[in-house]
Amino acid sequence: MTRRQTTTRFGLCLILLVVITSSAEAQPAKKLPVVAVLSTGSPAQSAPTVEAFRQGRIGVALQPLEARGPDDFDRVLQAAAGARAGALLAFGDPVLTAHRAPLASAAIKHRVPAVYELSGFAEAGGLATYGPSLPGMFRGAAAYVDKILKGARPAELPIEQPSTFERVINLKTARTLGLAMPHAVLLRADRVID
Repeated sequence: MTRRQTTTRFGLCLILLVVITSSAEAQPAKKLPVVAVLSTGSPAQSAPTVEAFRQGRIGVALQPLEARGPDDFDRVLQAAAGARAGALLAFGDPVLTAHRAPLASAAIKHRVPAVYELSGFAEAGGLATYGPSLPGMFRGAAAYVDKILKGARPAELPIEQPSTFERVINLKTARTLGLAMPHAVLLRADRVID
C-alpha cells in the first residue's frame, strides 16, 4: 500500500470512528463496535484496508460484505444493520461508484452510517467522504499530457499520486440518521452539504 493510500484509508478510519462514537445507538461498553466493509468481490479494493484494520488494532470488529451490484445493496445493508454495524466503509470501486445513489439510499433506509472514498457519494446522499479530489487528479493528468505533448518521454516521467484530498460531510443525511457531527469535524470538512 502506498503512502497516499495509507493516508486516505487512515482518514476514512478517523471519520468512521467519529461516526461510531457519535452514533445515537451506542454499543455496549464490553463489545467492540462493528464496521462493515463493503466490496464487490475484488480483493484488491478491500483486502489492504481489512488488513490495516487488523494490524492497527483500531478497536473495531470487521464485518466483510460483498455486493456484486445494486440488486445486492438492500440484502447486504440489512445484514449490516442486523449485525448492529456502527458504520459502513465503502471505497471508490467502479461498480459502487456507478450506483452510488442507490447505495446511499439503501444505507439510509437501513440506518447504517456510511463513509465513502469519493465526494460524489456524499452528493448522492452518503453521510461522509474522504478521498482524493477528482478535479485535482484531472488537473494532474492534464499536466502529464502537457509534458508528453511538449516532448517528454512517458517512460521517464515519475508516477504521481493524488496530492489534494477532500472531506465532505452531508448534514442532511446525518440528521436523517440521528447523528450529531462534532463541530471539530465540520470545521475540518472541505465541504458541508446541508
